[in-house]
Amino acid sequence: MRKKGFIVADRDQLLELTALFKTVIKRFRSEWAKGIEDDMTVTQFRLLQMLKTEGQKKTMDIAEALMVTPGAVTGMADKLIASGLVVRKKSELDRRVAYLAITEKGKERAEELLDKQIQTVGSLFRDFPDEDIEHLKRIYNNLLRNLGEKE
Repeated sequence: MRKKGFIVADRDQLLELTALFKTVIKRFRSEWAKGIEDDMTVTQFRLLQMLKTEGQKKTMDIAEALMVTPGAVTGMADKLIASGLVVRKKSELDRRVAYLAITEKGKERAEELLDKQIQTVGSLFRDFPDEDIEHLKRIYNNLLRNLGEKE
């Protein structure tokens, strides 16, 4: 079992892990983009799914959940609104507050994209035995825990 912290000999491994991780993310995004005719990004899809499953949300809450800036949410929302997938709604209690909500068209598109994501991820992991999937989930959770310690 590895002790906490890294020694100098681990530098090459860390560099390789970083390069592999970046490559996996880049290629995943590329696979995602194949067959998406409206240039919907993974993050825009996640925003749509969030609105579909959780209902209307404030920009700040979306930004926090997606780990992006409020400005990034505004930019994504503008594109999704222009496509008729999302609408802005003013709060009835505080007119300064606006919510984003998914439209019926947005719900339909979110379902189509969910099917696409399942196909994409399924094809990436098709040859993995269940034990490898469980091991990968454990590793991701450990990474997230370690990243949470830095906040």
